[in-house]
Amino acid sequence: MPRKALHLYFTLQGKRNMEFRLNLLSLSLFFLLLHLHHQTSTAVFLISDAQGKTRGVEENLDLGRPRKRILHPSNGLCVLRNYINDPLKLGPCAKSDSWNYTPQKFLQVQGTYFCLQAVGQGKPVRLSIICTPSDSSWEILVSASTSTSTSTKTHLATKLIDGSTLCLDVDSDNTIISNPCKDLNAAQASDFDTQWFTIISDKRSYLQIE
Repeated sequence: MPRKALHLYFTLQGKRNMEFRLNLLSLSLFFLLLHLHHQTSTAVFLISDAQGKTRGVEENLDLGRPRKRILHPSNGLCVLRNYINDPLKLGPCAKSDSWNYTPQKFLQVQGTYFCLQAVGQGKPVRLSIICTPSDSSWEILVSASTSTSTSTKTHLATKLIDGSTLCLDVDSDNTIISNPCKDLNAAQASDFDTQWFTIISDKRSYLQIE
């Protein structure tokens, strides 16, 4: 075989061998990546599964904790929030957030820093992360519902920095507002109903008021 042809033959053979080796290497890399992907996916699945089980345990434990709602007993609705800038309204208790009633008497949305804050007379209350006793500390006040009845009703009242006391109230649009507290002994029971609020547990039993 002429030298030139022989050189061409070995060149082609070398090229084929190189291509074969590259293909073999690519195939090996493919299976390696496939194996690593499988291992990673398995690990992620196991981690996700463990996290899911942990969340399930936490949720089950959380079900045993007292979860509170702010109830408007005259119509059986609870205080609801939607977006942070939207006014609080009355709605189905099943859709209501849980609230904490703190030792400082703040009404705080459970799991957040938001607390219920009065802004002024006739204005919608709001959620704020700045909780101060002057507008965010809510006393549970108890009064006889009428002068001839032994039943009781409660308001949630806060004292502003100017010394005025406002109670949670509800307007005709079911928006939660604050107004001067009504004198139950001087007002008709139906007039007081808009300011009738209490805090209940998930079991819908009234909290003991000390």
